[in-house]
Formats: sequence, C-alpha cells, structure tokens
Amino acid sequence: MTDVRRRGTPFAGLLYVGLVITVAGPRVIEFNARFGDPETQVVLALLETPLGGLLHAAAIGTLAEHPPLRWGDGSAAPTSPPPSTAGSQFPAETGQPPAVPPPFER
Repeated sequence: MTDVRRRGTPFAGLLYVGLVITVAGPRVIEFNARFGDPETQVVLALLETPLGGLLHAAAIGTLAEHPPLRWGDGSAAPTSPPPSTAGSQFPAETGQPPAVPPPFER
C-alpha cells in the first residue's frame, strides 16, 4: 500500500488477503478487492461487523477511523465450486457435494 500511495493512486476500499497454509505457516498468495470471487463468500460469511458501515466509511474517506472489525469464530469454505468452462482440462463434476477439508490445527 505504501507503493500505491507513492505513485499517487491511493486505494480506498476493502482489501482481503488470500492465504495458503503450509508446513512453514500461512503464506500470502493474493490480495483481492473483488466481491464476486468465490473466496469473498467465505471471508464475508465470518464478518460480524456490518458491511454497509465499512463500505460507507471507505466511500467518504473515514475507513481508518472505523472501529476494529469483529469476526465470527470458526472457519468457512466456498458453498459452490467455481463454474467450469467447456473444454476445460478440469471439467466440473455435478451432483456431488463439495469436499470441505477439516479445520486447520497447529
């Protein structure tokens, strides 16, 4: 975010991190701001802070003054697999429930 500000294009909004859990601990694989991603489903499902207040604060430039976010306990997984494109090397399997891994334990 420092570089974004340095370039004169500050980011105002909500940004979330995509993580992968490895034997060496969590690692960042992406930063994202799109609400249409399947990963957003699981992040927002755990958010207890009202989203409307966060969006409003981002729109008027007061997000830094917003109280800390409140998160629900537990973990979540996407409720549906991403759609597959015809001819994909990974065709969608239909009629099966999604495989949900057990919660990560250290």
